[in-house]
Amino acid sequence: MDLSYCYIDYGKSPHKSLQLSDTKLQLEYSFETENAILYFGISQQTSTLQLEENAQFIILRSGHVESNLSLLAVLREKTIQACLEELEGIFSFVIFDKYTKRVYLTRDSMGIRPLYYYQKEDFILISNKMGLFRECEAFEKKINYQALGQYFQHGYIQQPYSIILDCHKVKAAHYVTFDLTTKQQYSTKYWDIADFYNLPRVTESEASIIEKTQALLSQTITQKVNNQKHIGSFLSGGYDSSTIVALIKSLTKNNCHTFTAGFHDQKVNEAPYAKRIANYLKSEHHEYYVDAGDLELLLKDVTKVYDEPIGDKAVLPTMLIFEAASKEGIEMIFSGEGGDEIFAASGFMSKFQFLHTIPYPLRLLISKLLKLSVKLGHKERRRCEKWANMFAEKEIAHILKYKDITLSFSDIQKLLLVEMKEQPLDFSDTHFTTSTHYIDAIFALILKSYVSDNLLTKITSASHYYNHAVSMPYLDTKVLTFLAQVDYNLKSKNGTNKYILKQILSQLLPSSLIERPKKGFSVPVAKMLKNELRTLLDDYINPERIQEEGILNVDEVMKIKSQFLASDSYYDEQNIWNLLIFELWYDEWFNK
Repeated sequence: MDLSYCYIDYGKSPHKSLQLSDTKLQLEYSFETENAILYFGISQQTSTLQLEENAQFIILRSGHVESNLSLLAVLREKTIQACLEELEGIFSFVIFDKYTKRVYLTRDSMGIRPLYYYQKEDFILISNKMGLFRECEAFEKKINYQALGQYFQHGYIQQPYSIILDCHKVKAAHYVTFDLTTKQQYSTKYWDIADFYNLPRVTESEASIIEKTQALLSQTITQKVNNQKHIGSFLSGGYDSSTIVALIKSLTKNNCHTFTAGFHDQKVNEAPYAKRIANYLKSEHHEYYVDAGDLELLLKDVTKVYDEPIGDKAVLPTMLIFEAASKEGIEMIFSGEGGDEIFAASGFMSKFQFLHTIPYPLRLLISKLLKLSVKLGHKERRRCEKWANMFAEKEIAHILKYKDITLSFSDIQKLLLVEMKEQPLDFSDTHFTTSTHYIDAIFALILKSYVSDNLLTKITSASHYYNHAVSMPYLDTKVLTFLAQVDYNLKSKNGTNKYILKQILSQLLPSSLIERPKKGFSVPVAKMLKNELRTLLDDYINPERIQEEGILNVDEVMKIKSQFLASDSYYDEQNIWNLLIFELWYDEWFNK
């Protein structure tokens, strides 16, 4: 059972009380008597909260923290910073220190387990699910327009911001300190994947690096499957998921269920490839073809699964697979998130490499010319503004701030009915050495932004809702940190993306099953929204509804809609999708 929220009331005494609430239980502890550790663990198998007492602590445990380190023992001897630097696994928890009258909130190094806090002058709410704050009368729902602008630009909201004003996410690999005496609050970083990209490259041979990578992946998979009777895995037919399933089958005698979402549009359908691999590996395979009716049903649940709007269309097949896995009694499900990033595979890298060849003074001049063309009314204004920003960035890695933007800042200013400040993705807390390869720097930043804020949100929110434990072997700390130190030129040897992973998989599967271009886990929503789901689009994106909400400019919204209906542009498809998901979210949070 997960706690709904932790309520900390400053009161007249700055350390008055801590209340833990769920639908059946109210507990209150005096901060004067005991320390407390609150675990928001990754397992939802526990049906009741368990209290454990010792001389120093009361522990309120919901689920468990995966670690070979006794947190309690370490806290007696070390600072929280030193403790977290040693702690491994997936976790989020709250610690109260009665001696210093401080509360600490923290998350695991990649931010796999979420943790939110809502802070006002006289109280703090804490939960691993933001939607549960609505159960508290003190919670006030107001939209954070700066975060909303970021969502419409990128399709997700970067930590520590959230779409609700005064509500924040604890950043991955950070702990937030609340001093209950002074009422001061600050965030501290205890780990950073970029530090490992800054280290000297490993000097082992190619064969040794491939062997060690496989050993690390095998180790983390074995740790997960040992205590599970019913395990499953996503299987798209691509390198990432196929390697995981192949390793599972080679490491354990347990049966493995595999799950694939297919589409009738053959341009994006990978289900036949996945089925061939499942047949070869003899997994118990489940294949689900998604049509417009399925999509509509999933869209009705998307705001129950996700606390904030999320523009990744792959949330829908992700939800479908988790729901299907629940019906099969799966306890642990594996996912291949992070594979592209740790093995340095991205189709956009050629553009970064091109920009890297242009001296910065020349890039700055090109940026000014592009901005001038925007002022003169260039028909490709949106692309010109995006590239103008990219050329103007001095550090090549920071061009990433603008890579996936589908609406320019000037578009956002027109779309929202409030004054906006430009808020690109913030990489100010990440620094690289002069010897760090610029492509490595880019992937470090992708791991800290897109992976943590988008991909992990997509997976962990769905796993939580459908009551699954989830494992992502590519994001295991040991795997991450080792591959961060491997030379980029080996990860992409002679232009071959994912060279290391492909060498591992070649030992597990015949080449006839894996040597093909990957299509990606894409969802063909545009065609459906223009045809079978047009009624849904019209119900949620219409002038009357937008006018009544008073958040977005009606004319701009309808322009985005008409552009989508008239074209096949990726930009138009993504912008209408972001609008639809926001409207569904707004309806759930403010109209029900």
